[in-house]
Amino acid sequence: MRGLGDWARALVSRGDEQEPPVGLDHRSLAAFRIAFGVVLLTNLATRSYGGRFEAHYTETGVLPLGLVPRFGPRWSFLDAFSDPVAAKVGFALIAAVYLAYTLGLFTRLMQVLVVACLLSLYHRNPLLDDGSDWVMRFFAIWTAFLPLGDRFSLDLRWRKKLRRGGLHHSFAMWAFIANLGVSYFLNSYQKDGISWGEGTALRYVMWDPWTVSPVAASMRRALGDGPIWVLTKLPLLVEYILAAGVLFAPFSRHIKRVVVVLMLGLHLAFASFLFIGSFSFLYVACAFMFIASEDWERLGIEDAPQRRPRPLWRRGLVTGLAVVWALFAGYELVQRNYRVSRPVKAVAALVAPWLEPVHVFLMVPQEWFMFRAPSPYQEVTVVEAVAPDGTRYDPFRPGPFDLHRPIHESAHVGKYWVSYLVRLSRPGFDRYRSALARYLEARGATAVTIHLLKLDAPSTRDGEPTKIRDEIVFTTANRR
Repeated sequence: MRGLGDWARALVSRGDEQEPPVGLDHRSLAAFRIAFGVVLLTNLATRSYGGRFEAHYTETGVLPLGLVPRFGPRWSFLDAFSDPVAAKVGFALIAAVYLAYTLGLFTRLMQVLVVACLLSLYHRNPLLDDGSDWVMRFFAIWTAFLPLGDRFSLDLRWRKKLRRGGLHHSFAMWAFIANLGVSYFLNSYQKDGISWGEGTALRYVMWDPWTVSPVAASMRRALGDGPIWVLTKLPLLVEYILAAGVLFAPFSRHIKRVVVVLMLGLHLAFASFLFIGSFSFLYVACAFMFIASEDWERLGIEDAPQRRPRPLWRRGLVTGLAVVWALFAGYELVQRNYRVSRPVKAVAALVAPWLEPVHVFLMVPQEWFMFRAPSPYQEVTVVEAVAPDGTRYDPFRPGPFDLHRPIHESAHVGKYWVSYLVRLSRPGFDRYRSALARYLEARGATAVTIHLLKLDAPSTRDGEPTKIRDEIVFTTANRR
């Protein structure tokens, strides 16, 4: 019988000597790091492109520091870089961290700094935050406990670190893939809306003015009820398979291959149909984590000799922190998902007063019911500005002003403007609407009106949106 000491050593063991081999290949973990780093850099560019940098992160933008909402404890090093020039320095520092992380330079430190950068971006402008940002922080925090720099890194070349071979397994790895598996399960299990049951959910998604891609918009008329039913049901099946697959992937190269193919197929399909920020590409990056050792060998990338385990105190520290985070992640899963049983939720409610401030600070809610019930009732915010010569224009969509344009064609305004404009249409955001008006007036607009369009999306390919209603939620025209 194993003693307590043996169990403790097994818990913090890297498991590199275990036979038969179980775990994730160090080359695959490094491939995830590189792919995730590319997503981080692309995301930072998205935040900066087309005037968004000045608009969202400086004192001359739509959210100066005095207007930043405080939902609870907050911290952002970008608060010290709010001037337009200084903010460029702040973003350059973030870019340097992301680049060092991607290249594997001081990898362990960069894993922690990536989390700090993501939290700083969130707390500087929480009005931009959405599900893709939650998932980005979710991956960054979980993988901070994993050895991502043991292969394909500058640490190996410049810092003379030895490559680590074999397979990695640890408490953090098992807890992460368990969380990933549960998230896939809940995301499918909680798609219980009528449109999912009827097989029409995709039809409504294809008419969502906020997220529809040009590919999806072009297929509204091409897909009949049969293909729509199949394409609606197929993701549910794939998510259930992935829920089990990721849990068993460390045991089998065959399951790993299935997981990689399904994750890539599912999330690249999502990316082609929907504009949902970095969400799909984060899961594409995660798929690299499950590449089997045999497939690396086929590519001619050989394994490295196994090294002796890291010091026990270090493994114990990482495991201890991972246990704390896993407990919090479990609380989030119970507290944020509505199909968790009431008795379990009641237990979570006992610790809610202590953990809710942590939730507000980290904002990794794990609400795995995205697109739970796509509805035929759609809403979209349209901003109408008036130029000095009297010309009406939409400051976020190019071309002649057309109030109904977002409904009939894919004229996307960019993920972070979407998150911002969605919130502007909600009650209680009056001061942020005024801030947007001041921002646009400083750039030449003489009047600003915010419209909320409401419509009923068609349920068939030959239908047209009906009951288009225009509700004006804000205007500066009455000032004059």
